[in-house]
Amino acid sequence: MIKGYYERIAAFLSDYVKFENGAELPPNVKFIKEAIKMLIDGGYFTKDGLRLEALRSQDVIIREDLFPQESDT
Repeated sequence: MIKGYYERIAAFLSDYVKFENGAELPPNVKFIKEAIKMLIDGGYFTKDGLRLEALRSQDVIIREDLFPQESDT
């Protein structure tokens, strides 16, 4: 695993997903998966669009297993 991988993804997602108390998204797989699902289900990003923006802004590629599976949607 790349050092700081989840931290970089969480930093990227924190630009779009905010907690009511203002805290940033923690670099935890459970929270990252939920944030990705919310952004895609809410129509803010497509899967490809989210990957591209994460690559542009944080220089990180979001792994396939972090995205919701078709059975999850």
